Amino acid sequence: MELAKGANTTVPSRAVRVSLASTLPVDVVDLFALELGARRRVRDDGDLVFYNQRRSADGCLWLVDDRCVRITLGELPDVVESVVVAASLDDAWTGAFADDAGLRVRIDAAGGSAWDGPGLDGPFTVRHEVTVEGAERCVVLVELYRREGGWKVRAVSQGWTAGTAALLTEHGVHVEEDPVPAASAPPAPVPARPGPVPPAPAGPPARPAGGGRRPPEGPAGRRPRPGPAFRCRRPAPRRRPPRPGASRRPGSSRPIPGEPAVAGEPTRTTPRP
Repeated sequence: MELAKGANTTVPSRAVRVSLASTLPVDVVDLFALELGARRRVRDDGDLVFYNQRRSADGCLWLVDDRCVRITLGELPDVVESVVVAASLDDAWTGAFADDAGLRVRIDAAGGSAWDGPGLDGPFTVRHEVTVEGAERCVVLVELYRREGGWKVRAVSQGWTAGTAALLTEHGVHVEEDPVPAASAPPAPVPARPGPVPPAPAGPPARPAGGGRRPPEGPAGRRPRPGPAFRCRRPAPRRRPPRPGASRRPGSSRPIPGEPAVAGEPTRTTPRP
């Protein structure tokens, strides 16, 4: 049976194999499949099969090789409402799927064993010629979905210009992109080596104008050690919180005239210098 784009038919088999035929090199086309729930999203990353993860977490999807995926429809959990099969091009390949005139997909009834493939004239065989226009490098091939207690297959042939990462992200798959290496900073210039320090003039240094004192000299042959480059502040004294009924001026420990002093605290009689 040949399915046109958008057409669908019933799948009588409990297990199928979806195969992709292409004129492009084998290592250029990557086949992958997704188990989707009611919101058309995966439950987690275990619902995806691709070249680095060839079996789904529930074991119902199995990527047999780079261009064939086996789907055990009869064992899929009830929460899985559809299975999307798609293909993408390797990043090193500069072309698009529109350049592949022999792009075709085939759905066959699979045998009882995981290794049994379909025959040339199996009990169920559906073919679809994939039609992609433009520069799409990712395409949804077919979709298998539940309908009235059984399964059906629809020919999709929908290209994704945004790429594979956008398709997976929209369906809830966590995609980790390779970090972009940061640009290396230019090497810091090497400071020029200082020249020799000229010898100090002989004799004691001249007294500065105004009669100031001469700075103290350190041990013979050594300069005085310079002082610290910062100054430490004294911590502010802790103030006892005012008792109930006593009113004070902000920032002052002196009682307000006309009010009794708080017991236990000295009264300042002289202003601070």
